[in-house]
Amino acid sequence: MMDTADTGFVPLLEQVAVHSRPRLFAIYGSYKRDPTEPLLGWGMEFAAGGAVFHALDDGSTHLSETAQDVLEVQSVIGDVRLTWLDG
Repeated sequence: MMDTADTGFVPLLEQVAVHSRPRLFAIYGSYKRDPTEPLLGWGMEFAAGGAVFHALDDGSTHLSETAQDVLEVQSVIGDVRLTWLDG
């Protein structure tokens, strides 16, 4: 008996999932109000547009258009940098 998961659109979905996977990034630095306090979080930027960022310290999640936009918002409260985690 053939496994239905291996027929139809499922193999195509696997290809799309791999090809269109989001880029992973981290934003890190310190808070302006207290330079000894670390600021750190991770995010995903999607090729079709949009980014999501999760802050470690308070567990908040933020949505934006790009990782660069997340960096700009976080730079209001911290001296921060952006690094790509997946090359």
